[in-house]
Amino acid sequence: MILSRVLATLILGTAAPVGPEPSFERGRVTVTIDGESRGFPYRLLRAEGATAENPLPLVVFLHGAGERGD
Repeated sequence: MILSRVLATLILGTAAPVGPEPSFERGRVTVTIDGESRGFPYRLLRAEGATAENPLPLVVFLHGAGERGD
């Protein structure tokens, strides 16, 4: 029983993603509070098929310090 769980974890944990890597646009926003400016980097992934005539909703993911990337 334990061996089957370990094998399942190893197999599922090493599965490669299917399809091409998404292309994120990098940007930076500057916020000024009480005369002090600070820049914050962000990444934007544009949805396929989004146009001015066919807008799609915006999803914002705000994360804590433990989930920051490179």
